[in-house]
Amino acid sequence: MPYTVTRHIQWPEGAPMVEVSVGGLDYTNPDALSPKYPGEFETFDDPEEAAQVALHILALWHADGQPEAQTAYGATGGMTMPFDPCTEEELREWARKTKERLTKCARCSAVLGKTRYRHLRLPDDLFCSEYCAEEAHREQEETREPAYAVCDSCLDVAHDNGVSGRAQQALAMAELGLELENHLCDAREHPNVCPKCECACNGRR
Repeated sequence: MPYTVTRHIQWPEGAPMVEVSVGGLDYTNPDALSPKYPGEFETFDDPEEAAQVALHILALWHADGQPEAQTAYGATGGMTMPFDPCTEEELREWARKTKERLTKCARCSAVLGKTRYRHLRLPDDLFCSEYCAEEAHREQEETREPAYAVCDSCLDVAHDNGVSGRAQQALAMAELGLELENHLCDAREHPNVCPKCECACNGRR
């Protein structure tokens, strides 16, 4: 759910207000003042970010000779509905509680906007970007327990060939290690220290 920040002189009382509207630009109250400060008419996915911008605009408006200006938040539902004024603490508390209910990125916990991403290997998770989706998969692979006991020297070969994650490296060497160029294997070089390696270079296919 997007949140938009605008300034108003509310009708009919004439109260100056910095409003945070739920629903985006099309759901702000009509007759907003022309943008003057950074952040006006911008839409945010994170309500805490929108609240912080509103408070910054309020401080600038106060400094420009509008000391009676206040902040407000609400949802118009697409109609005209001037919001009731609130304190800074009330605005921040509303933003905090609202954010708690929103869907967040499974990796970085950023609030998700309309555009969401998935990874084929992580079908139950939603992400804020392709980067987070790929990183989440990489991190999972790094911690996954390998299905094969492959020595460090053979794992290094897989790493040098662009395979990431110990589980994927072990699988690659168990299946393709014999086809790679002749390489060091701890089980062959130091059998007393590393008695077992399931790399295909030791006869496993």
